[in-house]
Amino acid sequence: MKIFFDSSFFFPFIRIDIQNVSKKYIGTLLSNRNFEFYCSELVYFELSAKASKFILQGILKIEDLLDGISFIHNYQKIKKIPIFHPEILILSQEFRNNHKDYIDCLILASAIKSADKFITLDTELKRKINTLWNGIIVKENPFFTVNLWSEINQK
Repeated sequence: MKIFFDSSFFFPFIRIDIQNVSKKYIGTLLSNRNFEFYCSELVYFELSAKASKFILQGILKIEDLLDGISFIHNYQKIKKIPIFHPEILILSQEFRNNHKDYIDCLILASAIKSADKFITLDTELKRKINTLWNGIIVKENPFFTVNLWSEINQK
């Protein structure tokens, strides 16, 4: 199974705590040989933007960001999907019609084009996937499913 992680799951790798997301549990999941793991190359931007705020506040050090990005970049078990593919850009624009966060649109389009399952923390995004965009998604990838982290973490 191909699993695509939303960028939020990588925050613990730069020492930013996310409620109910432990670096250890993600590491255990990543070691499962039955799955292939994917993320968007946008993860580098999102981690950098979030860390920048904390670095300015003195909560993080630049080394935390650099170490985390280096780990993610060099960890071959996670395939990074570039955003420049035309099919990703076209599909993301369809989502943009009724979703204000274009980064979410790009990440979702990348997930649909490359994976079977998308794992997110974003309940609003999952609601839109299940209600507004289900027809579009089924046409693009009929086997695609979305789970909130809370649904996966309880299993």
